[in-house]
Amino acid sequence: MKNNLEYRSVIRLCLLYICFLVPPPYFAHFPHGHCSKTFSNLTIQQQYQISGTVTDNYGPMPGVHVLIKGTKTGTFTNPQGEYFLLVNNNDILVFSYLGYHSRELPVLGRTTMDVEMKSEVTELQEVEVNAGY
Repeated sequence: MKNNLEYRSVIRLCLLYICFLVPPPYFAHFPHGHCSKTFSNLTIQQQYQISGTVTDNYGPMPGVHVLIKGTKTGTFTNPQGEYFLLVNNNDILVFSYLGYHSRELPVLGRTTMDVEMKSEVTELQEVEVNAGY
């Protein structure tokens, strides 16, 4: 009987710690900062760094805008076409550059993501200019 009471005390102390001592934002979505009756819907996403290289037909692309969709968080690729960004597992990255098709790619737990950009403009063929009248 004594072990059972000690076990309950430990459980109560753990719940007290989880409910009231853990600082926001972990429990900011609960009304008045109090714990919910169940923790099944609680998901804490941990950010991690993703990196990669953006290229086109000619090699690395500096200055490509890499943005987390739906946010104002983003970066630009460096002179070697590399980017580094803090993301969550369910984020979608948007790669954009003037004259190229934008690409939207889900992170899906990846830590590296290399991207090849496709030009919006097709290259001109040879043009013959006739100066005669």
